[in-house]
Amino acid sequence: MRADNNFVTQIKRIKENAGVVVAVLVDDGFSKQEIDRHVKCGMGVAELRIDIFQDHAPNYVKKEIDKFARIPTLATIRKTEDGGLWNKPEADRIELFKSIIPHVGAVDIELSEPETLAALKEFRRDHSCDLIASYHNFDQTPDDQFLYALITQAIEVDADVIKIACMVESEADCARLAALFDMGLDISKIIVGMGVLGTETRVSFPALGSLLTYSPSDKITAAYGQISFSDMIEQLREFYPTFGIR
Repeated sequence: MRADNNFVTQIKRIKENAGVVVAVLVDDGFSKQEIDRHVKCGMGVAELRIDIFQDHAPNYVKKEIDKFARIPTLATIRKTEDGGLWNKPEADRIELFKSIIPHVGAVDIELSEPETLAALKEFRRDHSCDLIASYHNFDQTPDDQFLYALITQAIEVDADVIKIACMVESEADCARLAALFDMGLDISKIIVGMGVLGTETRVSFPALGSLLTYSPSDKITAAYGQISFSDMIEQLREFYPTFGIR
């Protein structure tokens, strides 16, 4: 069992000191040397993208999770329609989530899966595992009313964090996403702009209040406007004076 089960509290504490926290998308097969290098450079959270693992057997997944015991962990099993590789029945995904929830700080589950959120709600709370309720739109940034409704929906499903990632097609889209941080609703937010025009949000939005920013590990190709880990670290060091100071 993890010593500190409150993922959001941990991240807020790190962010208060560093100015920004980077969740690094990781697959399986990381060596100790690779993990040490990523942590030394500034990886604050390991986002274990279990959908891209070579094996989904619970024991195998747990061994991979255990490699990252020194930092906060977030487990994601992203479905194909949300940009991931998971294409098995939802019942199987629920069971896999149950097998890993006792061993991670948080899980990311889509707002579009209310039955899954309901099925895991009490189990998560029993194991002090926080929930990031996520929404991804790879085509556009919806209107303000829709975006505000997403935040309300996340609160209604007892999420600890709302994550909204949308394709940005204009500076106005960026501005509307940035405005979400000014809402008074009591929930932590992760807001990300995707695409070329959204790239800068991955550096600037943590200063506005985004709990995390994301970057793929150096083993994984960046996509949807992501910034590679090495480049991200360089940019964050320029933008956040205390980032990387230990």
